[in-house]
Amino acid sequence: MLVHKGLLNNTNIKFFIGSSGWAPGQLCQEISFNSWLVSNTPSVFLFTSHLEMWSEALGFVDQRYEVWKNFPRNPDYN
Repeated sequence: MLVHKGLLNNTNIKFFIGSSGWAPGQLCQEISFNSWLVSNTPSVFLFTSHLEMWSEALGFVDQRYEVWKNFPRNPDYN
């Protein structure tokens, strides 16, 4: 309905296919084990083109992750 009213468009909404879930406390535990890379990012970043998102996301984290910018876009190429 918001799309039809012109309130939502490709600059302020994204759709993802699939699902993920965690047991209670599981995500916090994984973060404490450094299984996830967590950073503060501006909300506008969420609407970056998916082709640029990976390398741009690394701009928000510590320099030690700089080498990750060279990872292939398709993980199957790794």
